[in-house]
Amino acid sequence: SLGVPSEVHSERPQSPSEPRLSQTLPRRSSSGTGGNYPNLLLSQTLPRPSTSGGCRSNASSPFSSPRPPSSPSGRNGMQSSPLSRRYDLKPPVPPANAPSPYQANAQAPLQNAALMTRITQMRLPEATSVVEAIVNVEGEGEAELPMLCEAYHQRVAEIFNNLQLAALGPAVALITSMSEATQTVPLLKPEEKLKGLLESRLNCFLHQSARILDARVENSVHSNRNAQGGMLGEFDHLLLCHEHAEMLAHNGLASLKSVKKTMEHLLRLVESAPLVDLQHRVCELLKTGERSLEEGLLDRLKHSSMKNRTFVDMRAVADAVVTMHQKMELPLFIPEVEETLCVELPGLVKAWNLERLQMECETEAGLQTLTRSSSRVWDSVNNEFSNRLFQWMQETISNLRQSRGMDKAQAEIGRWKKMALRAISVGLVAFAPEMKDKIISLFARCYDDCLGNPHFSQHADEIDRMLFQVAVIMGADRRTNPAEIRKAGTFSTKPALPRIG
Repeated sequence: SLGVPSEVHSERPQSPSEPRLSQTLPRRSSSGTGGNYPNLLLSQTLPRPSTSGGCRSNASSPFSSPRPPSSPSGRNGMQSSPLSRRYDLKPPVPPANAPSPYQANAQAPLQNAALMTRITQMRLPEATSVVEAIVNVEGEGEAELPMLCEAYHQRVAEIFNNLQLAALGPAVALITSMSEATQTVPLLKPEEKLKGLLESRLNCFLHQSARILDARVENSVHSNRNAQGGMLGEFDHLLLCHEHAEMLAHNGLASLKSVKKTMEHLLRLVESAPLVDLQHRVCELLKTGERSLEEGLLDRLKHSSMKNRTFVDMRAVADAVVTMHQKMELPLFIPEVEETLCVELPGLVKAWNLERLQMECETEAGLQTLTRSSSRVWDSVNNEFSNRLFQWMQETISNLRQSRGMDKAQAEIGRWKKMALRAISVGLVAFAPEMKDKIISLFARCYDDCLGNPHFSQHADEIDRMLFQVAVIMGADRRTNPAEIRKAGTFSTKPALPRIG
């Protein structure tokens, strides 16, 4: 029942041919008065929907709820529409010749579409030419200048965010080109944020180099004891950072703090890098004009040492010390370096074994490089070297007089002659006259002893022959012109002497 009073049903009999709805609802008259039926309120005929928030209808209503029941998810997990499930609805397909509503809302083609594509795909080497293309925009395309300039600034910012160190110079040139084009197209004026990106990239490179430098200094031996090098890459990186920092500061794109930071890193590298690397970057360091770097180079020279070095290390460090003096236009050597060499080298000559002494008598050895660069250093080395050879011969003659071992004495004197001839041939040793006289006196006594003993008289002639050979070797200084030898700086044209057996 729809809540219609019972008397309404009693006034009109039911007809089996009428639909079921006519059995429950009264039929209104044509006059709109409802005939003999009383006016019914909607609240009296239809039940009110439930206010509980659920999908169930009133239990007293014979009709189903107007809200469709929940259904499982549709394709791809999306809720499908009840109508589309029931009637399989699809979007309408417009006719082939009908204009699309999306085409009506599409933007009109750009007058400078090719230029816009060029901007979005440009690289740093092309950026300057793109500025000229924007400046040359004319006609109806001028209305698109704000869009073009905005896209250009965005693309330049993307490029600056990924700049390499070597590209900072072209980036500065691009900023200058944009500033010059501002007179024609004011929208091309570089933004402050764009300028700040260059200094940010420079600081990023400086931070990276500082970390690498910390690792190298901590994990390596002190530079004064390491002659193998291997830090030229750090020198080149920091020198390029300093060059670009000064360029940015000169153009107002970076503060002087960045320049000071690069100088601090360079000074630290000068203090810790091996002399072998330092000699190759002396000119570049001096070109910076920084007094602190020049003082750092001088300090490295003053504290250079030849102690505890292998033959290869000493040769490399000696070449580096001489080269640094020449590139810095300093006399060979500055007083501090010369004093150090005059103290250290004689001690090394006294402590080295015969094999090391033989190696140092080669034409390109470290000892040779240092002695031919300074007469004072040569004098100190010669005094010790000649004295060691003199004592060696003196002991050999004394042993000959005591043991009368002629065969052993001949072998020892043969080794002495090879060492002395090698040192004399390269201008490293010149015996003093008193040394020669004393050796001759010792040989003379040995000769007299042999003549006075009938068992050894047959060796007198051999002693006389050895005396003559040693006296000739210990003759006067046979260096033709020591000054010219030091000036030439090399003896590579002379053949190598045989090694001492």
